[in-house]
Amino acid sequence: METLTNSPETSTTPTPVVQSNTLAIVSFVLGLSSILTGFQVVLGAAAVVLGILSLRREAVGGKFAIWGIVTGSLSVAGLLGTGLLALLFIPFAATGILFW
Repeated sequence: METLTNSPETSTTPTPVVQSNTLAIVSFVLGLSSILTGFQVVLGAAAVVLGILSLRREAVGGKFAIWGIVTGSLSVAGLLGTGLLALLFIPFAATGILFW
């Protein structure tokens, strides 16, 4: 008579590790969308955060992550620069002085 045992089978072949670059691609898309759509603060900041997370966690997709950080940073910096420029010209707009 044959006895049945519940022993797990061991495999000698290594299981392949799936490498994904999802965070990097999402970072790049958000950074590009932040420039094109005008939602600089929300999408740009999310692109920078996801790009940094992607560089720390994922082994692949470094270029997408870096471009996501660059486009997100440029978007947020452009918004801050425009805001500072507008604050600079508020006193002139209030007095009615024209530049041309």
